[in-house]
Amino acid sequence: MRSTLADSYTLPEIAAAARVPPVRVEQAVRAMGIVVRRGRVSGIDAVEVVRCLRRGTAHRHALPLTVMPAPHARRAGPLALSALAHALVLAALVALASMQWLARDTVPPKIPASVSARLVFVNELGPGGGGGG
Repeated sequence: MRSTLADSYTLPEIAAAARVPPVRVEQAVRAMGIVVRRGRVSGIDAVEVVRCLRRGTAHRHALPLTVMPAPHARRAGPLALSALAHALVLAALVALASMQWLARDTVPPKIPASVSARLVFVNELGPGGGGGG
């Protein structure tokens, strides 16, 4: 019995067989809706891709311009690191607040006795006067 991996090909191998760049093979595989498992394509699908690329008919299967690019796997490391950093900053703020380092003084500042102000109206034009400017 033959292994299923023995009858499959990688994208660079298909590109070499079709004498095109590997990017074109990736585009054709996505456009034709071919399943890629562990970076390999089944033998029948690989032959079809090579034939289409060699004949120049792969553009018939071209993706429309509105199709979103294939999603890439997201890594959880940066998210976890950001969450840890935010938690540490929050814990530091709570610790400082509990030690009263961030508290204001409880004694109100002394306000000097106010001197009464007098409003003077200058009967001239311009700043301080009442006639416009």
